[in-house]
Amino acid sequence: MKNFVKITFFAFACLCIALSTVYAGNVYDAKKDFSVTNGNPNGVWSYGWMDHNFKKLNLFDKNNETGTPPHWFVHTLIWYKNSSALSISKNVTTGPLWGIAPGQLALHPGPNHVSSVLRFTSPNDDKFSIIGQFSPGESCGVMKVGIRQGEEWIWNGIDKGEFDIVQSLQQNETLDFVVYGGYTCGTTGIDVIIRSEESVSPVSGCVNMKGIAITKGTASLIQSGEFHQKVTIDNNGCYSFDRIVEDRPFSIIIRRNVE
Repeated sequence: MKNFVKITFFAFACLCIALSTVYAGNVYDAKKDFSVTNGNPNGVWSYGWMDHNFKKLNLFDKNNETGTPPHWFVHTLIWYKNSSALSISKNVTTGPLWGIAPGQLALHPGPNHVSSVLRFTSPNDDKFSIIGQFSPGESCGVMKVGIRQGEEWIWNGIDKGEFDIVQSLQQNETLDFVVYGGYTCGTTGIDVIIRSEESVSPVSGCVNMKGIAITKGTASLIQSGEFHQKVTIDNNGCYSFDRIVEDRPFSIIIRRNVE
């Protein structure tokens, strides 16, 4: 039978573990950057829709900044009476809306396999870390979700799923985060943070007990507002994490297997 010993390190202004040089790379957070008043496109982000063949992004051309929630949508579609349902929105209330958490973005597709799309356009040639999740939102419908780089799918799922991808993009190359394949109860949550590799700040360290390296166990990095990371401690008792936001507190938890 295995038991576990948990050792916790808290890292705030003063770190007790090795922190590599921090570089000032760019961070693009879809929900923090979202706006219905800055135009469309909005910096590196665009809001729109595609038909079933995913050939062309059509920008949403109307916004509602006073609605609950604020959203971008299509001004007119001849086959679609209630065009505001095909949209991207942000829950700015203090409670859930159609299964969407406060502060979260939501994509709602249209009928006939029309997809709602959040697009990122690379501002330069770079390698990017792409972290986030689709969440199911309304429980009465099941949607298809995915990420496309140009014409190629690089990730897909059904209704929900987390993604953690490192991808190289050329200047003006695009990533499309799409919800499609259904319509009824189609509200689907999305969180995505994209960082240039220059903003990655690895954290590493080694741990021992009574002078002996801990070699059987795991290290977890937990940081507010970020996805938790977990790695296996190596044969030298060391661990490393390749992503951290350097201006936020974090904790590292060491879990040691005890035979």
